[in-house]
Amino acid sequence: MIDASELANSVKHPFRNILKKRNRPQLVMAIIMPMFEILTGINSILFYAPVLFQSMGFNGNASLYSSALTGAVLCPSTLVLSRL
Repeated sequence: MIDASELANSVKHPFRNILKKRNRPQLVMAIIMPMFEILTGINSILFYAPVLFQSMGFNGNASLYSSALTGAVLCPSTLVLSRL
């Protein structure tokens, strides 16, 4: 940890470095992805997924399984999209 701290302190102008061309894809993804999640409301849909599935007619266990299946599909799709 001491070595990592010394290495971090040795970087000159860290905020200026993050704006360099080689760091732009990471910077754009760090800003765009959370903004897109907030604007689309996907987090609230996923949070209320069991209630939504239950209101669509699924029983208690099926609504939880449907919610788990949705999360299980989102995880690999995120990994596939992150490789693009």
